[in-house]
Amino acid sequence: MSNSELLRGTEIVLVVSEVGSVLLGDEVPCVSAGELNDADVWTSTISIRGRWNGAVQVSCRREFAVSAACSALNVEASNVTDEDAKSMLREIANVIGG
Repeated sequence: MSNSELLRGTEIVLVVSEVGSVLLGDEVPCVSAGELNDADVWTSTISIRGRWNGAVQVSCRREFAVSAACSALNVEASNVTDEDAKSMLREIANVIGG
């Protein structure tokens, strides 16, 4: 992939926002990685191979992953396990990468 085909920061924010609205029915707040510096940050990384090689990494606080799982599974937060929330984070990374 040439440099002219790489996504710019503003395009990435648009993709993430669109995925959030489609998957979660809500706007996804985008912050720089430096803003997520506490111990309760979860990260999911997927590798992409093909026309170009790279990775998509999505990081969020646990609360966001739980909220996303609640929306996707249509359940209350008390019914969401950490594994459910981590699975949702992986799905978000996969959809963004797709």
